[in-house]
Amino acid sequence: MVANRHKALLIIFSAFSLGVLTGILAMNLVPHRPPSAAPGPGGVLDELAREVKLDAGQRTQVEQILAETRQKFEALQDQTRPQFNEIRQASRTRIRAVLTPEQQARYDEWNRKRDARRQQREKSQGHDGGK
Repeated sequence: MVANRHKALLIIFSAFSLGVLTGILAMNLVPHRPPSAAPGPGGVLDELAREVKLDAGQRTQVEQILAETRQKFEALQDQTRPQFNEIRQASRTRIRAVLTPEQQARYDEWNRKRDARRQQREKSQGHDGGK
C-alpha cells in the first residue's frame, strides 16, 4: 500500500517536473513580444482600431492603455526574471549531471548560444535581461 502511494507521488512529481522543464524550454524557444506587438505591420493597436472602428480620440486612449500595460508587463518580468534564471540554472545543473564530459561541453556550448539569442531578443525589446 505504501509502495503504491510512493509510486503515485513519484509519477505526479515527475509529471510536474517535466511540465516545469517544458515550460522553461518553451519560454526560451518561443519569441516573446511586448503587449502592443502583433503579427504583421502595425501591431495590436492598428488591428484593434480596424476591428472595432476606433475614432482618433479612442485610438489615443487605447494607445496609452497599451503603453501602460506594456510597462507593467515589463516591470513584472524584471521582478520574476531572477526566479526564472534560478530555475533554468538548476535545470541545467541537473541535466549536466546525466551527461558525459564530452556531452557536457556540447551542452554548455548549446546553452551559450541560446543565452546569447535570449539576450539579443531582450535587448531588442528594450530589456536589460535582468543584468
